[in-house]
Amino acid sequence: MSILDSLTENQRKSLEEAMGIMNQVYGDEIEIDPEIYANEHYGNPFRVSEPFSITWEDDKPAGLSAFIGMKLIYDKRVMNVAQAVDGAVAPHARGKGHYSKAFKAFEEGNKECDFIIGLPNKNSYPRLLHYGYNKVVWLCHYVYPTAPWGFVFGEGKITKILDKGFRGFCSLKNLKPGDNEELELFPVISYSELDKDNIKKELKKFMVPISDAEISRLWAESMCHFMHTSDIYRWKFSYNPDTRFFWSVLRTRTGSLMGYALCHLRKKAKGYMVIIDDYHTEARDNDEKLRICRLLFSKFIDLGGLMEVPFVNDETEDGYILKKLHFRNATNMPFGLRGGPLIVSANCRYRKQMEGCEFRNIDSDVL
Repeated sequence: MSILDSLTENQRKSLEEAMGIMNQVYGDEIEIDPEIYANEHYGNPFRVSEPFSITWEDDKPAGLSAFIGMKLIYDKRVMNVAQAVDGAVAPHARGKGHYSKAFKAFEEGNKECDFIIGLPNKNSYPRLLHYGYNKVVWLCHYVYPTAPWGFVFGEGKITKILDKGFRGFCSLKNLKPGDNEELELFPVISYSELDKDNIKKELKKFMVPISDAEISRLWAESMCHFMHTSDIYRWKFSYNPDTRFFWSVLRTRTGSLMGYALCHLRKKAKGYMVIIDDYHTEARDNDEKLRICRLLFSKFIDLGGLMEVPFVNDETEDGYILKKLHFRNATNMPFGLRGGPLIVSANCRYRKQMEGCEFRNIDSDVL
């Protein structure tokens, strides 16, 4: 049974109304597949019961604010959190405050989540501040060119020579696994290969080469982070059907997990950007973390010409490690393509703790 077939009548109605608004606003840029959009919002293992908040104008759906459910772990306590996504107002209703009305209606009616988080754009940021939301931290995006000449100008004899010289100067490939270690790259099966009529069963085919027990063990020492599970990873893969994902996994020869990284590819310029969605190691020592991250990322180096790690607090160990690996902070201006504030609703009591949260992958676009 498909996700659409499993929806109640009210859920299907909300989905159609939300898609109607989205198609009016973004129809020239994207084509929304009902099955994929339903899976994004109703297939989420941590979803809120009703992810869409919709306002009306002249008996027509007008404003949309959607929310994705997430789980935050702070000091071993699991909290339900909602992230604001998909804000849009139909052309016929603009200038009448519908985005604000839809957002506030969800916030006031929310009984499921401890608080709401957001990564606002330049339009929604001042509104959310006006509602009483607070900026917790400014998040950074780090980039590392692996084949800059080919990425910008395309592959050719000259660009290959230039990129080879660049890699020789500051490549991530200057380390090899130890004698007792194994490093592997795992591609994820394409969503287009699945049987959509049996989607819930088919999602199990999305390979996650690490177990939930291993994920929990690696994250056990993190005081504040968003929950990672195999079901969440599969859900991420399933609502990004045209995106290619890859795992990099480091184990001892006896099979013990030492660290993992997950990336997807995004077509840009003349090549691909490698977006590193998630990574974690068992190491406690910074030098060992650095070594393992270098190994994990090295498996991605041939996939594209530019690597990016989004949503990193510059002051954490992540920032320290990425700088040591020749990544550079690409957050040059507010509300550009990279970087931005993480904000929390006024009822959040954990602002101070969230400053040290491991922020990676909280955005719906990168898990």
